[in-house]
Amino acid sequence: DGVRFRLVDVDAPETGPVGSERGSRCASEQDLGREAKTFMERLTRGAALTVRTYETDRYGRIIIGLDADGENVIDQATEAGFLKPWPHENGRATAPKPDWCG
Repeated sequence: DGVRFRLVDVDAPETGPVGSERGSRCASEQDLGREAKTFMERLTRGAALTVRTYETDRYGRIIIGLDADGENVIDQATEAGFLKPWPHENGRATAPKPDWCG
């Protein structure tokens, strides 16, 4: 429904143009970001979704936890290599942003 959200305490590879302000840092990150998007779409499309809401981040996105058909989406995507832990507190990162190009 056009609601902007972010999954809680994880980072995903960027898909924007390499080197742009909010884009990917390298071509491999951009490629992985596209794969991650496809993975998440397949995981959630048509599934019974359970959303747990937390705070709102500094960009106005709702922070959520998400289950698809009773399975934790964050856990599945992390295990598949499409998300990395990135802890936050009060809407601010408490660790450096994960590196997708290393």
